[in-house]
Amino acid sequence: MNPSHVANSDTRGSLVLVGAGVHFPDQLTAEALDALASSRMVLTIVPDVVLRALPATLREKCTPLWHLYEPNRKRAENYRTVIEAVMSALKEGGKISWLTPGHPLVFDSVSEGLRARAHAEGVSVEIVPGISCIDTVLADVGYEPANGLVVHEATAVVEQGIALDPRLATILLQLGVFGTALPRLTGKEPLPDFAPLRDHVLRFYPDETRVAFVRSRWSQPAGTVVWVTLNEMLNVTREYVDGTSMFISRADHRGLLG
Repeated sequence: MNPSHVANSDTRGSLVLVGAGVHFPDQLTAEALDALASSRMVLTIVPDVVLRALPATLREKCTPLWHLYEPNRKRAENYRTVIEAVMSALKEGGKISWLTPGHPLVFDSVSEGLRARAHAEGVSVEIVPGISCIDTVLADVGYEPANGLVVHEATAVVEQGIALDPRLATILLQLGVFGTALPRLTGKEPLPDFAPLRDHVLRFYPDETRVAFVRSRWSQPAGTVVWVTLNEMLNVTREYVDGTSMFISRADHRGLLG
């Protein structure tokens, strides 16, 4: 038996990190639904308006923690606050689910922090995977990752001077918070300055390389894909920035449809 599925012998609860997928609730797996149904409580940052799509028996278990995210506080501090709230709930015993968009271990700082804290404190942890934004970006742009793919966080690529390889496609995540440690919670914050990102990518890829700003579906309306060249990426408007990832095609476009 997998030890991550074994409950603790003391009063501490067990933790399940549940991926909600990108298109909610359509991408909730049967495994995810079973985990939620067997949980005493479901803590989540999935918005209330989206949770309404769940059956009443699951919805009544949900406690949204979105209110713990403060707009003028660093994202890392917001994450720590949410982690503490989940860990406090575990002290009451029983199984607690943390329901998070996408896949719980794909660019999810809260889930990663929870996993580390739980292991450090001897709390049982189970991972229930979900469809991630990487999966949906590949579907939205029609790219086969066997042709070569790397994934980075956009700000880290520039700040750490990470070299890119034009023989491979690249996905850059968290464009909406590029260059800042603060969250973008309302969509009214100033747009990031993408000039440093463009200049960094141009060190490795030809200036006519096709890039896509991709917003995969979370709820309706459906997602969007906007193709431009690297030279044109600074002209992309606000409506195509928040909540998007950037796909940079291989310099030879191999494996790319359309």
